[in-house]
Amino acid sequence: MGTPILSVDGILLFTPCENCQGIQTFPVILQEVQTDPVIPPNNGTVWLTVNVTDVADPPTIFLTLLGISQLPSDPTEPVLVYLEQKNDWNEHIWSPSWYAFLGAYDVEIGDALQLNVHEPVGGFMNITDNSTSIPTIANPCPNVTERTDNLMFPCDLSLLKPVNEHEWNYMKLAYIQNYSFSGYDEAKVYFSDTNGAFSRLVTIQFTVMESPCRNLGECEPKNNSISYPCQHYRRAFESFDINYNCICASGWTGIHCEENINECISSPCPDPFVCYDYIDYYQCACPEDNPNCLLRAWMIGLIIIGVLLILMIALLIVYKWKRRESDIPWVEKYILCQCGDTTNSYGSQASLGDFMDDSDGMSTDNPSFDFNNPDKTEFPPKGDLNINKCHVSSFDPLISKSGPKIAPHPCEVVEPNLSADINALSNNGPKPGSSGSGTSIPQPMSKNAAQWAPSVYSGSPVSSGQNTSHSNGSEDGRSSGTKSP
Repeated sequence: MGTPILSVDGILLFTPCENCQGIQTFPVILQEVQTDPVIPPNNGTVWLTVNVTDVADPPTIFLTLLGISQLPSDPTEPVLVYLEQKNDWNEHIWSPSWYAFLGAYDVEIGDALQLNVHEPVGGFMNITDNSTSIPTIANPCPNVTERTDNLMFPCDLSLLKPVNEHEWNYMKLAYIQNYSFSGYDEAKVYFSDTNGAFSRLVTIQFTVMESPCRNLGECEPKNNSISYPCQHYRRAFESFDINYNCICASGWTGIHCEENINECISSPCPDPFVCYDYIDYYQCACPEDNPNCLLRAWMIGLIIIGVLLILMIALLIVYKWKRRESDIPWVEKYILCQCGDTTNSYGSQASLGDFMDDSDGMSTDNPSFDFNNPDKTEFPPKGDLNINKCHVSSFDPLISKSGPKIAPHPCEVVEPNLSADINALSNNGPKPGSSGSGTSIPQPMSKNAAQWAPSVYSGSPVSSGQNTSHSNGSEDGRSSGTKSP
């Protein structure tokens, strides 16, 4: 049950064993100390009875951050927490939400632990991650500089028994402050067990300091030698303006930096602009009712004239381009005399057919000359022959020195003598190009007409430079089987 100890001074100390209860009796012998050896010492025995009663052990509370205890050594002293007042204008200096690791343990297994909280008035306590399982305590305990978990379990609790022989209850405790609240706010927490025992009462005092400086203004003591620093509890229960000033950011003024400095008060903008005041700067611009104040009447007219000139130049360029594209076929046909056949500079029957199509004004009754079979060319009766001449060629006509007449190139001149010869052929008159005596009279010919002439014997064109013979036996030139135009 326990161990009695009697000191030399006659003090008896009985220490019961841990978690022991009941009654224990033990003797105490008192003996006289006799200096005379003849006289025997006297003694007596006294029996003492010790009754060890069962008493509930109270829970032990702890409050830590980074594994370091936040409880003051004096149980009557509160835990002090300093926070900045939360306003819409000072969000950049808001204090982070306060939180800590709160828990308790009891040496008596089976005594369930319960947290009791007296809520604050300027905010509320938020409890999360509540657990009653056996914790894992680091051993050895790491250095403070090496700790990274704010909610790590404390490792210096000085437990009398192993960890698994205790009853546990621990959680994360956070304080959520209300907007615009300043002053003192207190929360009280403690644990109780099923036997009715209570832990130490812990008072957490939240000192919410007044923060009236707006627009990035900062707190500054009025007199550093007399006044209190900005991080002081007097900001919580005394008026801010008694001991502190607001240092305003650029562009702001006022007791609490609530007034925007008007940079337009000096009228810095020239006419016709007006000044618009912004935070820490101004801007010169046109009035809202006249956003185009820079545009004068003559400027608008000049802009319109410039736009019209640009449009006219663009239309002229388009017109010239289109005109050039439309002139290309006409130039090829009437100037370059290609008439769609650019592969043969001497002309061909295909080019002649192109020349005599309906688009050139030639009647469908007009004859079509066959270069391969000139004798088969049929001429309509006189009066039905329609000859539409091509444009006047700029080429000098050539004079045929010998040989028969040849058909002109469609793009060359249809000479008057040639027209007369065609008329004579259609009337079965004298031989075209003759004087009546059987001799050929040179007629003016076009340049291209002098290049090619139909062969008398083969019916195919041959170069006019070659000597070709034809029969004069018949007056109309048909006795030899050929036809000279």
